[in-house]
Amino acid sequence: MTTERFFGNPYFLTYARLLCRLHQLIREGTDESPEGELLRERMDEPAEHLTSEEVECLNAISADFYTLSGSPMQHQPSSADMQDRLKEMSDAREARDYARALDAARRYEAHLDPAVVANFRGRVWSEAGENEIASEFFKRAKELGMQNAHARRPIMGTPEVATAFPVNFYHVSEGSVKRTFRATCRTVPRRGEFVQDPEIPDRLFIVHAVTYLTEKHADAWCMVPSVHLREPTDSETLAVVAPLNF
Repeated sequence: MTTERFFGNPYFLTYARLLCRLHQLIREGTDESPEGELLRERMDEPAEHLTSEEVECLNAISADFYTLSGSPMQHQPSSADMQDRLKEMSDAREARDYARALDAARRYEAHLDPAVVANFRGRVWSEAGENEIASEFFKRAKELGMQNAHARRPIMGTPEVATAFPVNFYHVSEGSVKRTFRATCRTVPRRGEFVQDPEIPDRLFIVHAVTYLTEKHADAWCMVPSVHLREPTDSETLAVVAPLNF
């Protein structure tokens, strides 16, 4: 039995990788296939090197994997101490106590936007060096973030724009943010698209990256799109593209 535990135990991580793959097969409906049976057999060997506490943790991680598909949990209005809870999650992750970080996310996920939780889990697994598992949660966070963006009621803009939602824009130049603005959009811009600056309508930028930031609206934590813009090259300005309509 190894003296390292949880994320420091290589058998724990091996089991987690196999478990992640098994959940992929479950989502595809092929977990009863020969591959699924082989996976279960392969899980027996690392399972022999796990403590009861590690098995309990992996059972909870299995529940996390079930959140990668289906309808997300309906989150409740956040409490006044939610900032403290988010800090607890972040502190555990930064301390590399990944089991505690994931446990905290489970305890508080009923009060958090599901996209926030998925993104947090992705960061935990990424920092633990498990990029394949991390990518599953990052993809889920992006999917849920897009759903939020299209379903959210307008927070800015006029009431008649029923599908509008806020987007944060950052103009990045030479590695630093030169200017920031916020606009109400109907869609989330994608990388490579051209957008207009609402303050300088005849100026175009090109989307360099899109991420999501956590913001609190109406007593709920939501994922708000964060769009990084850069100056287009001469060849890019010649492309036939339609600017985003704010």
